[in-house]
Amino acid sequence: AEYMGHDEVVKFTAEINKFVEGYELASEHEHSCCALLANKSKFYVNDTWHTWIDFDKFIELQAAGKPFSAVDYMAPTPDWATFGHTQRGFDPVEYSHKLANRPRGSGC
Repeated sequence: AEYMGHDEVVKFTAEINKFVEGYELASEHEHSCCALLANKSKFYVNDTWHTWIDFDKFIELQAAGKPFSAVDYMAPTPDWATFGHTQRGFDPVEYSHKLANRPRGSGC
């Protein structure tokens, strides 16, 4: 079976976004071959995407037993994980391997 590579996934996500009002390409991770559409009015705060999860805050909120939403435990997206950054979702402190013999069109 043919799989889409990261660039094709990003293009496909951009096409989907044409039909979804209020969302934008917020984050990408080339190694996982994924792109994230996020609600701009909720997750774009002070010119920064907040698509990461503050897990400690989430656990704290859940333990409190009161209603909460994703906005209550969202965390800023690192620059390197935002859509369009040259790192394409790779944390610069981690080492990435480029496979020379990777089959074309194999996805991840």
